[in-house]
Amino acid sequence: MGYKVAPGYCNACGESVALHQERPNHLFHLLLTVITGLWAVVWFVLSIKNTPWRCAKCESADTTFRVPAGDRSRATQVSPLR
Repeated sequence: MGYKVAPGYCNACGESVALHQERPNHLFHLLLTVITGLWAVVWFVLSIKNTPWRCAKCESADTTFRVPAGDRSRATQVSPLR
């Protein structure tokens, strides 16, 4: 399994942290599907399974992709296109 990483907010820690989500290794599953033919069923089930985003610090699943109002100093600033 691989990991997808994104910035977010952990409600358990009370701070902005990196969030991670387990994702299947699609190259590995493609190889197994080519070799066995039947592995596509397992790959499909793993791909549609909704795994929660977890805090990288405390492993809590109580996370959001927002920055709370009091924590704006750590928010990433995006400059407008000119």
